[in-house]
Amino acid sequence: MMFSSLAASEAQPRTLYHPSVTIKEGYLHKRKAEGLHLVTRFTFKKRYFWLSSETLSYSKSPEWQVRSSIPIQRICAVERVDENAFQQPHMMQIITQDNEGQLRTMYIQCKNVNELNQWLSAIRKASIYNERMLPFCHPGAFRGNRWSCCLQPDRTARGCSRTHSAVTLGDWSDPLDPDAETQMVYGQLLLGRDSLRSVCAVGSGVWAGEVRESG
Repeated sequence: MMFSSLAASEAQPRTLYHPSVTIKEGYLHKRKAEGLHLVTRFTFKKRYFWLSSETLSYSKSPEWQVRSSIPIQRICAVERVDENAFQQPHMMQIITQDNEGQLRTMYIQCKNVNELNQWLSAIRKASIYNERMLPFCHPGAFRGNRWSCCLQPDRTARGCSRTHSAVTLGDWSDPLDPDAETQMVYGQLLLGRDSLRSVCAVGSGVWAGEVRESG
């Protein structure tokens, strides 16, 4: 897969989450932007997705051993897609950059607007420190030799709509799935508990020494 590995020279990315924590997972329908033909609902494939701080992975089912992965560092934009682009609701797009510098777009359909907002928020949080985010993108699709949003005939034309290149206040203050976010935070606390204990032990020792000196 073109997204399956990062160049060895790339620096370790900053992240809000522990690498082994699954931030979000579930079934979605996906389609890569290939060809100029009309996209129908039958061209969207149902896949099970996992999001971590390092990769967005997917496979045919949760039990399927073979997974395709997109490194989070490769993400350049995560945006909604106009409903009239595919005549389908609850759509978003994930734009990535491959090893050759080419932009690739994956279109994803969610089952409802809440799920759409949750995935948008989660992926934006995971990619918040990316340095190659795009300032513009197309909210439509390139079909029939033109973009459905701005009608430009050039497939490589700059996007006609600004992207949300930063996490918005709503992404932080409006968790639409509190149970999932609570579970994620709990998982991160478990993974970091040894470090927290070490910090507390050092702090307790320093405090005890100060008490003895002041006595």
